[in-house]
Amino acid sequence: MSDQALKDSHARKKIINDLDTNFLVEAGAGSGKTSSLVKRITSLITNGKNKISEIAAITFTKKAASELMERLLNELEDRHNSETDPTIKENLYDAINNFDQCFTGTIHSFCSGILRERPVEAGVDPDFDEIDDSDEFGLITEVWNEFIKSTRAENPDMLKLTEKIGVSPEELQDSFVMLNKYPEIKIHAEKSEKPDLKPAVKKVLEICKEASKYIPDEEPDKGYDAFQKNVQSTLRLLEYRNLYEDKYAIEILTKFEKTPKITQNRWLDKKTAKNFQDVILPDLVENTVYPVLRKHREHIYTYFIDFFQDALTYYENKRNQESILNYNDLLTLTSKMLRNNSKVREYFQNKYKTTLVDEFQDTDPIQAEIIMYLTGEDLKETDWSKLRPKKGSLFVVGDPKQSIYRFRRADIDIYNFVKEIISQTGGEILELTSNFRSLNSIADYLNPVFEERFPESGDRYQAPMAKIRAIRENNYEHGVKKILVQCDSRKKEDVVEIDAENIARYIKYAVDGGIKLARNEEEKSKGLNEKPVYSDFLIITKHKDLLEQYANTLEKYGIPSTVTGDDFFSQSEEINHIYKLLKFLSKPDDEILLVSVLRGMFFGLSDNDLYQFKASNGYLNIFSSIPESLDENIKNLFNNCFSTLRKYKKIINELPPSSALETIFQDLGILPYTSLKNLSKSRAANIYFLIEQVKQKETTEFYSFGNVVNHIGRLLESKFEQRNSLEVESNCVRIMNLHKAKGLEAPVVFLAHPHKNTKHDPTQHINRREGEPIGYFALTKKKGIHHKKIFAQPKNWEEFQEEEQKFLDAEFERLVYVAATRAKNLLIISCKEKGNGSQNPWLSLLGNLKDDDVIDVPDVSIEHDSGVNELSVKDINDKKAEISHWRHSVSEENYSNMTPTEVKDLEKIFAGERLEGGGQDWGTAVHNFLEFAVMTKDTGYEDLDTYIKFTFEELDISSDRTEEAKKIIEDFKQTDLFNRIKNAEQVETEAPISMKINPESEIMNLFNTKTSNKPIILAGVIDLVFKEKDGWVIIDYKTDRVNSEEEYEKLRQAYLNQVEIYAKAWEEITGEKVKEKNIYFV
Repeated sequence: MSDQALKDSHARKKIINDLDTNFLVEAGAGSGKTSSLVKRITSLITNGKNKISEIAAITFTKKAASELMERLLNELEDRHNSETDPTIKENLYDAINNFDQCFTGTIHSFCSGILRERPVEAGVDPDFDEIDDSDEFGLITEVWNEFIKSTRAENPDMLKLTEKIGVSPEELQDSFVMLNKYPEIKIHAEKSEKPDLKPAVKKVLEICKEASKYIPDEEPDKGYDAFQKNVQSTLRLLEYRNLYEDKYAIEILTKFEKTPKITQNRWLDKKTAKNFQDVILPDLVENTVYPVLRKHREHIYTYFIDFFQDALTYYENKRNQESILNYNDLLTLTSKMLRNNSKVREYFQNKYKTTLVDEFQDTDPIQAEIIMYLTGEDLKETDWSKLRPKKGSLFVVGDPKQSIYRFRRADIDIYNFVKEIISQTGGEILELTSNFRSLNSIADYLNPVFEERFPESGDRYQAPMAKIRAIRENNYEHGVKKILVQCDSRKKEDVVEIDAENIARYIKYAVDGGIKLARNEEEKSKGLNEKPVYSDFLIITKHKDLLEQYANTLEKYGIPSTVTGDDFFSQSEEINHIYKLLKFLSKPDDEILLVSVLRGMFFGLSDNDLYQFKASNGYLNIFSSIPESLDENIKNLFNNCFSTLRKYKKIINELPPSSALETIFQDLGILPYTSLKNLSKSRAANIYFLIEQVKQKETTEFYSFGNVVNHIGRLLESKFEQRNSLEVESNCVRIMNLHKAKGLEAPVVFLAHPHKNTKHDPTQHINRREGEPIGYFALTKKKGIHHKKIFAQPKNWEEFQEEEQKFLDAEFERLVYVAATRAKNLLIISCKEKGNGSQNPWLSLLGNLKDDDVIDVPDVSIEHDSGVNELSVKDINDKKAEISHWRHSVSEENYSNMTPTEVKDLEKIFAGERLEGGGQDWGTAVHNFLEFAVMTKDTGYEDLDTYIKFTFEELDISSDRTEEAKKIIEDFKQTDLFNRIKNAEQVETEAPISMKINPESEIMNLFNTKTSNKPIILAGVIDLVFKEKDGWVIIDYKTDRVNSEEEYEKLRQAYLNQVEIYAKAWEEITGEKVKEKNIYFV
């Protein structure tokens, strides 16, 4: 369809032709937002207004940036090839040649570049490190624990307050994480008087004692009701606690903060029970309990906010010390520099003369400040909201109806405010309403639905209604349908099981030729015809849970799929068991970890096996002996387990982390195991992803095995969503939660999971419209797995909570809009056939559907092809050639492997005579003995003989040297060094390190290497490192034998370079000082 036929053609022409006007383009779903950006940039270049290096295009995601760059380059090349005007052709040629100078990326990468270009003015280390959300989660946990430890030593009264009200330091961490997301916000904290809790407690006790008279002694068939349970637990607590102490008073009052449920037929007297239900309890809650709890929470709120402010400062100082910037730092520091330094602002305004922003409705509010500083006329104005953008310097694209990331700091209030600024300062608001995605029938159905949900004129909570003007004609299968889930169960798992079955059967039927799809020109150019393929289908759920169920069911029908936006990595059985194993290998003296590993999937010992072992006086240590009295089968089990774990311990000591992981995984057979499970490719992808993560870290930073374990732990704790190219083939059904579906489309979209629509009360509200942004936060602690309980709140919190709820309710409507507008041809909505409609998040979309709109779920066969295809000789030869080419391309060495023992000219430094000592095997044995001494400290003597015997057998050393080995251990335990180890804060033995060293590094001079300009990968093992109050101590064991003390001193000097390398590596790993490094000669 030509532009002349489009209702919004005038707006589209302005985007291309009116280059001196600032625009905010409100582009509806499927209206071509990316195309608008590409055409605007191309027009800026062809008209000579900007060189490509003067343009910054800021996107919401890296993927969007990549797509924009690809489409822009294609557009520039196509225009250049067809252009006849020499001036325009030259402009295009210059843009193509200098394409890499056009910034296209996320706001965080944009700010990172600005800070690195002007680090002095920004006050940052030029070589700062950026951390993403998953890494920051681990750092926050570490710093929080440090802060609590520091507070316990320096300000114990603060922690006593938390204990007094029944909140542990661990329970405070969630609130700390929440507040850390808003560094620019001033937290509202108004002091309040402490209320007297005793009258309320007294009232509760009176009611409980009276109620207890009517509770039957024998528990009713269906159990006691909620009120009865509260009464009983309160009176039990009264027997051994002083309920007037704050901690217990709060615990009791919280039970009656809301009216507990009463089931009258479970009481001795129904009339009395009804009186409690209708009169006594509502009065207690409304006039006694809730008012006093509210005052109590308001009173302690300021104390906790001060506490958290100290913690946030502590965390900020930690990041500064280690030159680390999180995502918020990148934004706030950039905004601060541009605000306070007019010369820097002028510099970047000249560098980036036009700024374009995509998906503005969901970007960070601080981004609004940054783009206004980059485009504002008055270089001296420090209040971004008062700035007037220069003509033609700003082009913003967004759709307020798709603003769905409030939980990630997005604020529609700020979107509306910037919209006002642009319209009031000579700019213009353009609307793109033509939809190139959906067929007419989808738009015809959805428009009346959304007219009821969106206001005609927008307000601060909600975007205005804008009709979907579809331009694609109906053909073949089209429109909005529903698919019925025939399930009487109230369990979401049961509902989803049937829903997944229905969807899988329909997709199988459709791909086998059951339906036809109309294709647009882009689809036709890719070779698609009316017959559907698997990639035509997209399954969307509102929540993350149970996505795997849909994938499992599709797999049953032979349908390939990929899952995005779930916690599949963190919930992976294999990954969690791998983490336990690796954690144990990093702490092999931890009995609890050992038991967890032995009972886990890799070894599978039963509780009875472990009981028999302990009953036979067995010692749970992989270096200990197995009791002779054990049953032979159990004895063999433990022998195999312990020897395997000792082997793995040796592997991690000898190999770099990634190589160690690959070796252990191969020995475990973990990848073949995943191939036998459901979602085998996704499971395997998790394993490969883990190895990729470790390899990536190895090449960018100092990385010990302990770091590996910590990094995996952080990934699991942060519910990290892995991205891996190994997932599945491209022709597959996509399954994802709603937030991941934004910006995507598919011919057939299923809105699935019709039995979960949970909502949580707001715990924060930010007001950015009245000068300095102010935050109101309810501090919470966990109550069960999925719920939270408020323990402190600001004054008038109910008002702020109610205000925030308006924003969240409006955002929910926008979520439904985003979900429904992903479909090109067919939108299919799941719903239960009977009851519980309120549990369906898609309920508002179902109202106008009729009986004729119900999808008949077809009967299809579960059997599917084995996937085995016949190969020709040519196929095999082609594949061989491909592999050969690949091997050649990657075989060229681009780095060298080194160990710290390869120091310069060791033999020249020490030319003395060495005595016979037993060779390399004896040296290994001695190292093992010293590690055993450090691990067992003053215990473990009963296992010493067994350990020495095991070591000698493994290394083929004669048992005649047993006494010599014992003397080495005994002499070591008599040293001052051993006493220091026993009193150390932290001790690590056989600590492996792996790091990348660039040619310019000073460490390179310590190696005897001729790698010229190639980096080296350093791998080694530190024999012993321990931490004392004022720093770390590194010890390297040596078994060399010489004639005199003078010769030993010369040998010590010869080895110092090696230990110096260890020290520098450890300082990089820990970020802490190594105060001492030495050699221990056995």
